[in-house]
Amino acid sequence: MKKMNNKSETAVKYLLISKDGNALMEIGEKSAGIEKQIQIDGYDIETVVGFSGIEKKEQLIDGISKIVELLNIGKKIFDDGVLIEYIDMIINEKSIDEILYFILKHIISSNLSGKAAFFILNDKLLKLRGVAYLKRDNEDIIFENRAVKSCQIDLSNRGKIADALFFDKIITVNFDELLSKNIDRYFDKNTIIVPVYNNKGVVGVVLLEDDGNTKKDDAVLRLVSRLVSLGINYSSISKQLKLSKEDVAYFKESIEVSSTLTHMGKLTASVAHEIKNPLVSIGGFARRLERYITDERGLSYLKIIQSETTRLEQIVNDILTYSKVFNIKREKVVLHSLLKDLEEFFKDELMIKRILMRINCSEDLITYIDPRKFRQVFVNLIKNSIQSIENDGEIIIDVEKVNNGINIIIKDTGDGFPIEIIQKPFEPFVTTKEAGTGLGLSICHKIVSAHQGQIWLDNYDNGAMVKIYIQFEGEV
Repeated sequence: MKKMNNKSETAVKYLLISKDGNALMEIGEKSAGIEKQIQIDGYDIETVVGFSGIEKKEQLIDGISKIVELLNIGKKIFDDGVLIEYIDMIINEKSIDEILYFILKHIISSNLSGKAAFFILNDKLLKLRGVAYLKRDNEDIIFENRAVKSCQIDLSNRGKIADALFFDKIITVNFDELLSKNIDRYFDKNTIIVPVYNNKGVVGVVLLEDDGNTKKDDAVLRLVSRLVSLGINYSSISKQLKLSKEDVAYFKESIEVSSTLTHMGKLTASVAHEIKNPLVSIGGFARRLERYITDERGLSYLKIIQSETTRLEQIVNDILTYSKVFNIKREKVVLHSLLKDLEEFFKDELMIKRILMRINCSEDLITYIDPRKFRQVFVNLIKNSIQSIENDGEIIIDVEKVNNGINIIIKDTGDGFPIEIIQKPFEPFVTTKEAGTGLGLSICHKIVSAHQGQIWLDNYDNGAMVKIYIQFEGEV
């Protein structure tokens, strides 16, 4: 505990507050230092402090007096054992419902009120929503939290309750001023409104029925507000800490998995590299053998060897491409020219399937990208579109300039993306194609990300759609 003034610092190393030999509050560890024993209002105070000045001792006594004052206020509704039990509940991470039940129950059992409730604030809707409600029924105290949750108090019409909350005032209102159609099931007399705050602002309110028999003590009501706030804050912090621990555990596991995948990726790339050279040789020799084989069956076998070799070469190339760390070399690129070159590149495939490719791009639109890497992106995406269209379809590429970059939208009239791809759009080796590697979209994502861009997949009414956003970059 520290108390600061403009001249110096006061440090309390140890504080013990006890009564009749029973410790009520103990802070720090007792060690060497200047000991001070005093008595205030029947409480025995023992301290070890790090100073000897008379002025600072008086400051310490003043601070302790405020603690004792709070204890004395609390005695009006709670005995020392109740406060200790409440703190114990908070430390042991009891639920909000249990903490509110405990406080409201002791408010009623201390005869401060016959009915008590807590309503939490929804600051976006400007409404208070019921969370917990207790009432005395003869000798019993009845707890209702499900039914009261249907109650809401509207704050949009700036009234007494809104003023009480936002100006931190304790007020008494008629029950018909609560502005809730269900509230009369719980409060049918004048009601005391006690705002509850934390360091971020208003949390909610404690509602107490004012039966006229109990004198309203603002200091006691403020203590109630602080205790409720303490319980809610600590419970919230505990939940956040628990979630943070779970996140740390998850990320730790993810790092371990990532490390394993990295090793597997290196191994896969190494194996793919070793496979590539023999595949190229097999394909080359198969093409040469065509000169010497005239038998139709033998030629058909060679065609199968060549076809399968080409497919395996593509798989190996995809694996090697995906496993590489991309070093982007930006150049000045006229996108319209790049896209027209690709239209020519796919000319035969488009013609065979009677697919029309439409390019809507300004001829003078310039950006700075790695043309070879981005060509690979367009090749993969256009190839996907061609494969998804059986015959007589259309591929539309729209390029538009936006505030800080460009949007590239590629749409087709094919079958659209399967749900497996939409759910895991860029995960490697996820494919629904019989001959696919599942790396095409992953490579696109990797290249676009290396350009600090973004890529999205979606389906629209007529087929699949891919949207790419790239920020404008100056020449490097």
